[in-house]
Amino acid sequence: MNRRCEGLDEKGDPLVVIAAIVPFDSFRPKLKAAPIKGELRTSDAASKNLAGRKPFDEVAVFKAPAQRALYNLFDDQAECQRRAHLPPPGHSPGGVAKE
Repeated sequence: MNRRCEGLDEKGDPLVVIAAIVPFDSFRPKLKAAPIKGELRTSDAASKNLAGRKPFDEVAVFKAPAQRALYNLFDDQAECQRRAHLPPPGHSPGGVAKE
């Protein structure tokens, strides 16, 4: 796993660049203090026992939409590149019109 991550860093992984620019951990106190809505997360006082799964990290949940948007952007870029290199409808890849 570490070798894979190093390879991504060498190729210019945008998440590494974003993490270097945006201090996500500085949002942690505000995210922890945010109102608990829809009972998706319980307060520390309400969780008296250790049963069940651990809560999601607030910062990871905060980063998720940005990461999803970032990778969808790359998917859209790949789609544009793919469409740009396709022949026009009705033409074969060799440049001869289909009948």
